[in-house]
Amino acid sequence: MRETAGSIGVGAVLARKYKLVRVLGEGASGRVFEATHEKTAGRCAIKLLHAGADASERERMRNEARALAKLDHRGIVRLLDYDELEDGASFIVQELVEGRTLRAVLDDELVLAAPRAVSIAIALLDALAYAHERGVVHRDIKPENIVLAQGADGTITPKLVDFGLVRELDAGADRPRSNLTRPGAIAGTPRYMSPEQAWGRADIDARTDLWSIGVVLYEALSGAAPYDGANDREVLASIVARDPVHLRSVGVAVDDALADVVMQALVRAPEGRIATARMFADALTACAKPSEPMVRASSTGPVASASRDSVARVAPAPAWRAMIALGAVLLLASVLVGVAATREGGQPSSTRARAGSAGIAAPDVLAPVETLVDAASVLEDTTVVPVIRRNNVIVPPARRYDSGARASSNGAASGRGANASPIIDEL
Repeated sequence: MRETAGSIGVGAVLARKYKLVRVLGEGASGRVFEATHEKTAGRCAIKLLHAGADASERERMRNEARALAKLDHRGIVRLLDYDELEDGASFIVQELVEGRTLRAVLDDELVLAAPRAVSIAIALLDALAYAHERGVVHRDIKPENIVLAQGADGTITPKLVDFGLVRELDAGADRPRSNLTRPGAIAGTPRYMSPEQAWGRADIDARTDLWSIGVVLYEALSGAAPYDGANDREVLASIVARDPVHLRSVGVAVDDALADVVMQALVRAPEGRIATARMFADALTACAKPSEPMVRASSTGPVASASRDSVARVAPAPAWRAMIALGAVLLLASVLVGVAATREGGQPSSTRARAGSAGIAAPDVLAPVETLVDAASVLEDTTVVPVIRRNNVIVPPARRYDSGARASSNGAASGRGANASPIIDEL
C-alpha cells in the first residue's frame, strides 16, 4: 500500500518502524503523534505534515530538521529522525518531552516568584546561547514553546520546543542562510515578537530571541505581557510605536536591578538591546541571591508552584503608623484647599475640571486601521499599564485575543489552548 500523509492515523506504522499511539496535537498544516519504535519500543513524538502541505511548508520542516540536527543541548528538544513519504509529505521524529508548558503554569499561577522566573530564564538563555553560537535563531519563543520537563529524579529542566520558524545564519555573519519569509511579511506570535520582527525585516538576528525572552520574563514576573491589544494588528502597532511600560511602573515587587535587566532586553532598537544570550544570563545571575531557591519539582505536581496568596504581596504597615500617615495627609489636604480657595476669591468651584483626569478614549485605540503605520501613529502617544492589583495580588487584565496564536505570512492567525502538545504549538 502506498504510504501517504492522508492514509496515516493512530495505529498505523510510519516508515515501517514508528507505530502511532495517539494524537498529541494538531495545527493548520499537520499533526503531532506520540509513537513507539517497533524494534526498541522507545517512545517518541512525530510531527507529520498534512497531505496538502505546500512546498514552503515542506521546506520549513526540512529547515527545522537541519537546524535541530546541529543542536545537542539538554534545554533543546532532540531530533531523532527525519524522512519523507511517497507523496512528498515529510515528518520529524523528536524526543517525547513530558512536562507542563510554561503557558499552562502561568495560566494556573498568574505570576512566578522572582527566583523561579529568573532561574527558568537563565536555563533558556543557556540553551539559546548554544543555538545562537551555531547560527540557529528560534524566532518563536513564547510560553507555549517552553516545556518544564520533569526528570525521573523530580528535577525540572526548561526546554525549548517547536523550531518551525527557525532561521539559520551564515557562519561568522548575521545574514540568514535561507529565508522563507517574504520581506515585509510577518511570521511569529505577535505578543512576543521583537519590533524588527513585527516590521517583517529580513535582517533579523539572534537579538530577536532575546527580546522574546524579555517578554516571557516580564509576563512571568508581572502577570501580563508588556504589549496587548484587541487583535494582532493592535499588538504589532504597539510594539513598533512605543516603549514598554517599565516593570517598576506596574507595581511588581522585584528588585530594581532585576527590573532594569528585563527592560534592557526590551529596548526596541536591536543595537541598544542586550547583545548576547550569555550576557543576558550573566546579568540575571548577578541579580539572583545565592540563598534563593532555583527551579525544582514539587511533591504535588510536575512544577513547583508558589502560593497565590504569597505572590507579590506587600507587607502591611503597623496600624498606628497608618493612622498617623492618614492624619498628616488630611491636614495637608485641608491646608492646600484653603489656600486654593483664598486665591480664587474664597469661592472654590465644584464644577472646576480636575487636572490630570483625562483618559485615553477607547475609540482612538480600537478604531479599525488600514496599515501598521496608521495604527502605530494612533498609539504613539498613549500609555497602557498592563497589570492591575486585586487584594495586593497582581492580576493580568482579561485576555482579549488568543495569546498563543501565531501569525502566518498572510496575516491569518490560529492557536490552541494552554494544554496543547508540549512538542508543537502550531505546525
